[in-house]
Amino acid sequence: MSSPAPAYQADGAPVARDRFYALACDPQRSVVVEACAGAGKTWMLVSRMLRALLEGAQPHEILAITFTRKAAGEMRQRLNDWLREFADPATSHDVRVQALVDRGVPEPRAEELAPSLAGLHERLLASGRPVEIRTFHAWFSQLLRAAPLELLAELGLQPDMALIEDIEDHRSEVFRRFHAAILRDPGLRADHQTLVAQRGRSQVRKWFEAAWAKRVEFELTDAAGVLEDSVEPVVESGSGHPAQVLQTLPWRESLRELASALGLGTAKAQEAATGLVMALRADTAQAMFEAAWSALFTDAGTPRKQLGKIASIAAVQNELEALDQKIRQHEAHEEHRRMVRLVRVLLAE
Repeated sequence: MSSPAPAYQADGAPVARDRFYALACDPQRSVVVEACAGAGKTWMLVSRMLRALLEGAQPHEILAITFTRKAAGEMRQRLNDWLREFADPATSHDVRVQALVDRGVPEPRAEELAPSLAGLHERLLASGRPVEIRTFHAWFSQLLRAAPLELLAELGLQPDMALIEDIEDHRSEVFRRFHAAILRDPGLRADHQTLVAQRGRSQVRKWFEAAWAKRVEFELTDAAGVLEDSVEPVVESGSGHPAQVLQTLPWRESLRELASALGLGTAKAQEAATGLVMALRADTAQAMFEAAWSALFTDAGTPRKQLGKIASIAAVQNELEALDQKIRQHEAHEEHRRMVRLVRVLLAE
């Protein structure tokens, strides 16, 4: 039976608890600490602040950044509670010494620092500036407020922006602005109407929600110039729909000859012949493909059987299947580009 992993490690080697905290709480060291929830990371971080202050750091020279306002509040409260506790006249010299020893200070040095620990609260109050304990968002907002106007203009940022810590609170308003922008632009409105007609309003909304959730990835990909064609095109831009090949003379002759041959066969063959004739009379290339496909393929997309022993049937069916793959890829590319155009507007709002 294998022995349990040591509770504390430093640089991959097991260490005693006292040694671990002596390393982790030393503000002269750069450290990375990995620990599970509830293991005491907040205690250790605030202990580093306490020791840095005792070694002469000014409050505003210490910056602690965390993810949530709750975590920042807990760290701020922990530091204030300790400062008041150690400043309390009821707290003995020995208690202060032990508190410093617990935070990795050697005992002789703890004896020297204990009086400074007692006066630390008063020193911080007199400085008039607290330790900076903030969320990422609040810290960045502070940077923006202090940034030169020329820099903000270069970055396309307004000087009077308000901090939004949770964009989800503004989802409804953003989507209202997004749909208003679509209505103002005929091209965007056509893109949106086409998507809704083909996929349904609910599905299109799910796609917008997915783009919202991955907005950082979307914007980075777009900035790299690889977003629009990330679903590869099968025809050059402006070349039209792949089905237009059916309107060329070789294809029309091939379908006409096959229709004539099928017209001499069984009832099923004659039905397929009628379908090919309808394809040749179609007004658009897409309608021509759909009619030819329906004539020679089942609803499940498999080649129709029992159409007679006509040598050219298999060849035409194979070519139509290859064309079907191109059409599907082309339509996926066009659908993707519609979404790109619309999502750019969503994220701009």
